[in-house]
Amino acid sequence: MTLWGVICGAETWLEIENYGIAKQEGLETFLELPQGIPSDDPFERMLARLHPEQSQPPAKPEA
Repeated sequence: MTLWGVICGAETWLEIENYGIAKQEGLETFLELPQGIPSDDPFERMLARLHPEQSQPPAKPEA
């Protein structure tokens, strides 16, 4: 969900959460979301564990 949000223009963890909320119906066709879309905090914590030196959303690729 983070990758899709960033591709669609999200630049903050909150924008990634908002992307998920806006696209929840479509996302549920292929993702199990029994508790709905996670808030911005779980996205940040999960990615901080993968790359502790970075605590910002991934940068958008240059066009």
